[in-house]
Amino acid sequence: RGAYNKMVNLSEEARAKGVVAASAGNHAQGVALAARKLGVKAKIVMPVTTPGIKVDAVRSYGATVILHGDAFDEAAARARELVEKEGMTFLHPFDDPDVIAGQATMALEIIEQATEPIDYIIVPIGGGGLISGIISVFKQKSPHTKFIGVEPKGAPSMYQSLQEKKRIRLDSIDVFVDGA
Repeated sequence: RGAYNKMVNLSEEARAKGVVAASAGNHAQGVALAARKLGVKAKIVMPVTTPGIKVDAVRSYGATVILHGDAFDEAAARARELVEKEGMTFLHPFDDPDVIAGQATMALEIIEQATEPIDYIIVPIGGGGLISGIISVFKQKSPHTKFIGVEPKGAPSMYQSLQEKKRIRLDSIDVFVDGA
């Protein structure tokens, strides 16, 4: 949803040059599928530790996969090099208003399908784009709904950010936390 929304909002010139993303899984697959549907060249930089099933899924959508680094930050640095070298557009997995707006469409569907008022929404937190999009819709259309964000114990960036009342960037995450 997020990747597709970002791509359809790019200029024709930007789409013609292609897109690049860094991801260990979900965003990678979203970018690859959206690129295929829109006829856009896509390169996805994935950490070398990414499970083969995820790499294969991205390739099956037609994207070029580049395995680089042990974690997201190293993959993202390589992706940004491709932006500079090839003029491609970087599609950030969560820190982008168009990506967040695309993720918000999930909340619209939830609200449309609900037959009762929704008291609680439980949302997984990786980078924060999904929960940001969902909250933005619910705050307008169902302001009474409460949110529970869930993240892996081995990658508690949101928890630490809330504790310190500022955005925290983790120095490392547990290797078990793949694609969060």
